[in-house]
Amino acid sequence: MDEIDTQKTDVDEIKRELTRDWKRQNRAKIRDYLQSVKSLRGCANCGEPRSYCLVFHHKKGVVKKFDLAHMRDCAVSKIVAEAKKCIILCSNCHLALHEAERLAKMRQTA
Repeated sequence: MDEIDTQKTDVDEIKRELTRDWKRQNRAKIRDYLQSVKSLRGCANCGEPRSYCLVFHHKKGVVKKFDLAHMRDCAVSKIVAEAKKCIILCSNCHLALHEAERLAKMRQTA
């Protein structure tokens, strides 16, 4: 009985290790893909080229399934599909866009 329990524990540990390896590799693929998209496009508003300054902004009117910044263990194909719904903006232009939307909404309710 002890031998079976030991084998089960070994199999479970191998599964956990394989899962950790897959997640690590998948996260690296996703990170590299998103960085390359940002680098190739730059900010759609001002042209800022530095990828570390850029964010994905979901276009108005599209259904947002998830926030790209927080999807780490998702299939790469789902990330690509969600990224296609976005424009690339630098942090400043992104903040300005949301502030303009907020002010417009305030004017409508006043």
